[in-house]
Amino acid sequence: MKINGPILHYSNLLHEFLKLYKSAKYEVKSSVMVLKGMEGVDHAIKRRAKKEEEEEEEWTGMEQVVEMEDEKKEEEES
Repeated sequence: MKINGPILHYSNLLHEFLKLYKSAKYEVKSSVMVLKGMEGVDHAIKRRAKKEEEEEEEWTGMEQVVEMEDEKKEEEES
């Protein structure tokens, strides 16, 4: 079977177009995945900062309790 020149040309163009389309689609998908990954990293950073802040508040609360106990002991001694 002999394929006509222009048909073969268009077939090759179509093949190249599909190849480019698939690679572009993959790149867009990759970019979206990277952006989602960055959102995940951002979320993790915020979560860690919030956790550290809560721990700091806990320590502050514990320090206040210890200070109050120390004051009570001083009052009892005097």
